[in-house]
Amino acid sequence: MIRQSVKRKHQSSSNNATNSTTVDNNYAKTLIVNSTANDPNFPLIRQYTRETNADYSNLLTLYTMPPVQHSELTLQEFETFGLDRLKFLMELYHLQSNLNLKLKEILEMNHYSQLMNKYLKSSGNNLKDMILKDYYGHYILRLVFLKDEENMDLLCSMELLLLKLKFQSIKNKEDKLKFLKDNAKIMDINQDIDEDNLMTNLSEINDEALLGKINKFYNNNGLNTVVHEDTPILKLKFNKIIDILPSRSVLLYKGYVYLPEHMQFNYLSQMYSKHLKQELIRIVKYKMVNLSTNESDRLIPIINHLNNNGSVLNSYSSKEFENTDSLTHNQIYNPEVYNNFPLCMQNLLTNLKTHSHLKYTGRQQLSIFLKECGLNIEEALKFWQISFQKKYSMDDFNKNYKYNFRHNYGLEGSRINFKPWDCNQILNKDPPSNDMYHGCPFRDWNKNKLVDYLSKAKNVYTNDNLTKFDINTIVDLKNQKDYMMACTRYFEFTKDVLPHNEMITHPNLYYQRSKTIQSNKSGKE
Repeated sequence: MIRQSVKRKHQSSSNNATNSTTVDNNYAKTLIVNSTANDPNFPLIRQYTRETNADYSNLLTLYTMPPVQHSELTLQEFETFGLDRLKFLMELYHLQSNLNLKLKEILEMNHYSQLMNKYLKSSGNNLKDMILKDYYGHYILRLVFLKDEENMDLLCSMELLLLKLKFQSIKNKEDKLKFLKDNAKIMDINQDIDEDNLMTNLSEINDEALLGKINKFYNNNGLNTVVHEDTPILKLKFNKIIDILPSRSVLLYKGYVYLPEHMQFNYLSQMYSKHLKQELIRIVKYKMVNLSTNESDRLIPIINHLNNNGSVLNSYSSKEFENTDSLTHNQIYNPEVYNNFPLCMQNLLTNLKTHSHLKYTGRQQLSIFLKECGLNIEEALKFWQISFQKKYSMDDFNKNYKYNFRHNYGLEGSRINFKPWDCNQILNKDPPSNDMYHGCPFRDWNKNKLVDYLSKAKNVYTNDNLTKFDINTIVDLKNQKDYMMACTRYFEFTKDVLPHNEMITHPNLYYQRSKTIQSNKSGKE
């Protein structure tokens, strides 16, 4: 994509034939590559020439062809296209992961179209320019997210989200079907199947036994799916799909899987994500970023800059909730600190104080949370030893529990620096049984206990107890099993409105936001 100036004009004279060959060779290697450009085992690196055709007429694409037969890219465009692509993906990722919006909501609330206009139309309203910027941005980020496997997975998940939004935004059903049929072949998912049998309508199936099975499986399996005569059916080898879609959700018949329309894009998109991950691994394996000295000096700083911008998107970044204040063992029950803890942690601390003990899961949930809040290992050992002292002597504590807490801090065993559990991890644990207090109170407490607790909480705006409306709002969310939103509403009723319609998805996010509000109020006073 970045190369020495290459003129496109073919020259007819024999004297210029050699020069023309050189030009074409340079052009064929416009991906940022070195000696691997001729490697037949690397599927993305082929000798692309001007004669190579690719469809750049549609924004919905699987990026099977780099945009090498188009205009040159300046260093400024390289950085701008990469940065705009990164911002585009980051904002979409934020909508889904932090605000918990579904694809349908992102589209209906016009977030997707607004971001498209913001980051793709900045180069002009010309559709071709938008598509080329989309292509360039995608391939530039392939060079950025190579730091480790977590980085690669992050790019795959963000690109998969964008692909799903592009597909869902298409209104014309025929265009969707054309995309599925065209790309089923491109993705090479139907080897050894006659192309005529690749995609068919239900009405065209002559095997009565198969027809009956399709109707029975997809119309009467409780999956809220309906197939009819005009439903397109995709035929796949079973071994092609077994590691992509759950086997119980698809019909298997004589070694083949038959996917109705509503499942085809899901399969194709998962294959796209899987193939993208493989391509990223190959880029690292073949050392594709070993640029020539001339290009290295120009491009590596830009790639590193983009990488630094993208690194904030780790699934849980301790920097996002980084606490510069240290926490001591005797501050934890101090109201100024304790009141910033989410209800799940207050529940653990209350029962720790009452029973002088927590079982393993509760200790894990609370211990790593407090570590992230700024409680170092020395203070942590003091805190837990004092908390257990009514039941356990110092020797018993050192013998039975000290190793566990040091392990949580990465000082024993595998020496992993464990991250605190987010809300999804907490909710995925088994609910607490007798004498256990881990988990999420909005899920685990019964209605009466939750209402009793909420009725004593103060509304931040009126300084009175929460109203019946406030309490019912939270209880309704509990009944709907929307526990993170229940916690978010509790925060907003008792603390303040969260910025940017943010949702509480992590106990340490709750703590950090509460501390910020507390600090701002103290500053005003």
